[in-house]
Amino acid sequence: MVSFFAAGRPAPKGSFRVVTQRRGRRLRHPQVLKDSPKTYTWERVVAAQAQQAMRGQAVLDGPLVVTLAFALPRPKSHFGKRGALLKRAPAYPAVAPDLDKVTRATLDAMEGLVFTNDSRVVDLFLSKRYAPNAESTGCRIHVDAV
Repeated sequence: MVSFFAAGRPAPKGSFRVVTQRRGRRLRHPQVLKDSPKTYTWERVVAAQAQQAMRGQAVLDGPLVVTLAFALPRPKSHFGKRGALLKRAPAYPAVAPDLDKVTRATLDAMEGLVFTNDSRVVDLFLSKRYAPNAESTGCRIHVDAV
């Protein structure tokens, strides 16, 4: 069993796209680009925290239960002039990033550090909420063997 908190702004695992031309010229070797460059930063944060949490433990290899609780920052438009939360501010973040894409980025970052492969996950519990303050933005991660 391992539990840890990855502080930062959760970023989605973007789709891949292939670039075959640049400035009207055809490239000899097509390039594969990720849509979201923020994914790299988020994956590094998760990997660093996972490595620290796993210090001294063997990588898990078997059926796993994973719980991911994402805490997203509220936009500035949710606050009034004096910094108080507006009454019309929504309670839940029913906006981007997609829960499935931030989950994919987070699981991929833990692969090889916490578990051998994310195919070992048999139960996955997810939540996406607004963080109560800026310091609690990130993801609470709990991985346990079945």
